[in-house]
Amino acid sequence: MNVYLLCHCRVRLKSDSKDLDASATNLQLAKMQERKNALQRKIKAWTTIQHLYIPEVAALRVHEDREVSNDAPEIAPYDLPLHLPSSLPARIPCTLKLRQYEFRLREAQAHESLEELRHHLRLRTHMYKYKDKNITGQRANTRSQSSINRVQKKVDASAARYTAARHALTKLSRHVEGGEWSTRLLPLAQEDIRPLMIGEEGQSEGRRTLSWIWKVVGVSDQSQNEDMQEGRRKYHV
Repeated sequence: MNVYLLCHCRVRLKSDSKDLDASATNLQLAKMQERKNALQRKIKAWTTIQHLYIPEVAALRVHEDREVSNDAPEIAPYDLPLHLPSSLPARIPCTLKLRQYEFRLREAQAHESLEELRHHLRLRTHMYKYKDKNITGQRANTRSQSSINRVQKKVDASAARYTAARHALTKLSRHVEGGEWSTRLLPLAQEDIRPLMIGEEGQSEGRRTLSWIWKVVGVSDQSQNEDMQEGRRKYHV
């Protein structure tokens, strides 16, 4: 099982699971449980292979299982620790090759999370504009705001995934030569998470500055390049 795809499945499943609410149908709940079971099987298959390369992880998992109380709630498969090199205790040895594999994984995750973040910000901007121009009445406004709030949750989730990926890169960079990644993938502050154009969501124009998240170009990511070019054209930078 490709660890990149495994991590991707975990993220998607966790997001979709959180989107289910009290109105979910029995069919939706059943399909969600099927996906959880499938992910559980994939993780089990992957950890079997992982133990061949890092045998100490098997003992670590046994120790963690013993510490879990019988009364503790069951851990969802998307929250099960994968024990990748960046999260291993210092006492557990790990080869440089495995650290290099995870470094590439985390770098790809960081770029993917930024792309998702920009996508959700563009969508949020569009929804605000549509709401201001077309929505009238309290009921319609409430429904529209609920949709915007759901997109905001996706913005927050993408930002959190980026921060987690960058944290792993920082730890791995102590062992792996990764070039100038830290000058491209910057720490993500709350004030960095803003629309392409200041004022697009009813904010004060103020000084027109382009957040760094719109300037980053990922490997073979055309949409990221288009975002950067659009931002530079609008801001004349």
